[in-house]
Amino acid sequence: MIQAYNHFLSDYTSRLSANSTAHKQRELKAVYNRILSMTKRSPYYKLDISSHKQVFALDLKDAALSLSSSLKDLKGVLNSSHAVKTADSSAPDFVAASLTSQSAEGFTEPVQIQVRSLAQGQVNTGQYVPSNTEGPSPDSYRFTIQIEEDTYEFSYHVSSSSTNRELMQKLSDFINKSGIGIHAELENHPTEPLSRLVLSSLDTGVAGGDELFFHISDSPNEGSDLPGLVRYFGLDRVSQLPSNAEFTINGEDAASMHNSVTLNQSLSLRFLQVSGEEITITPGIRSEDTLQKVTRFVNSYNSLIRLANNGPAGNRRSQKLKNELNHIVQTNLEMLNECGIKRDENLTLSVDKDALLKAESNQTLKTWLEEPDGLIASMQRRTNDIAINPMDYLDKIVVTYPNFSRNNYSNPYMTSIYSGMMLNAYC
Repeated sequence: MIQAYNHFLSDYTSRLSANSTAHKQRELKAVYNRILSMTKRSPYYKLDISSHKQVFALDLKDAALSLSSSLKDLKGVLNSSHAVKTADSSAPDFVAASLTSQSAEGFTEPVQIQVRSLAQGQVNTGQYVPSNTEGPSPDSYRFTIQIEEDTYEFSYHVSSSSTNRELMQKLSDFINKSGIGIHAELENHPTEPLSRLVLSSLDTGVAGGDELFFHISDSPNEGSDLPGLVRYFGLDRVSQLPSNAEFTINGEDAASMHNSVTLNQSLSLRFLQVSGEEITITPGIRSEDTLQKVTRFVNSYNSLIRLANNGPAGNRRSQKLKNELNHIVQTNLEMLNECGIKRDENLTLSVDKDALLKAESNQTLKTWLEEPDGLIASMQRRTNDIAINPMDYLDKIVVTYPNFSRNNYSNPYMTSIYSGMMLNAYC
């Protein structure tokens, strides 16, 4: 390609890499067919080719091919699922979301979640007893705690007279040290000198047919008529039944023993509050690669606009290029703004990084890229036309128009005096 350029302008250096102009066989055939079509419709021109105009034409071709390459990269970078880097919740105070790994291939589409109830554990709240009065008489006390199929026997010896509060504190420490999944805590009455013991299961939810997570009861104490510690402190009084979390996933009912669930081994959800409405969990594409691709597209577009603004002196058809590009942007301006791409007063584009990242999170950018006849497709067609015939943007005098009343011989190299000379750029 550079040899072809140097044949016409020895001091011109192309800024394109070899990879940016490599094409498949079917793409080469499409270029060939477009040249044939252009030849049939094109009149003969008389051109005044100065060095400045030659550089302008070659710069246009380079810039058009660069923009075409950036459009392909931009469309490809977001179509792969490995680009998902975050999980964004529309209501993080109700449902927190995160990925189970750095890149989750199983999470590519938004998920709708509605939390109807949270999973909760069992709570047994003892009765208030006077804090500073003497507690149960010194003796050996036994009680059992049953958790599903496991039964735990406890034996606690009261060796001397203690106050209720002192005894409940020791009993609380005794249960907590056992490590059976039940937390004991001493609570004081807010206004009265009273205390009570509260037992809570560390796990939430219920499994099987039993509605309770644990059962606690006194064991028979032979030779003693004293009430057991469970009865004395009212530890078997259930104040909160355990329950499962109930929620919907994309409208389908679901339940879990816990307030944390994993979907498709990719998305981790943590339920924090009951939600009256559906909450959207969206895959986020928070990658610097995306920002680089969008920035490259904007820079390539701006290069063409600047070329149009700085064309050869007196060349009126430079305005044609600017009008064509601006028309494509104007048609898609609303979507561009939503994607964080703004048009400035001089018709160049700029990138708002925060708005771009937001567009990534809510899939606006993905929607824009997937439009079948949106900006990407329109801009791609325009860059192809510019690359094939950049001389269309130079002033020229029409010598004769093609005679459409008869069949013309289609010579693909008829445009060589204008741009076919640069066909090497596609080979």
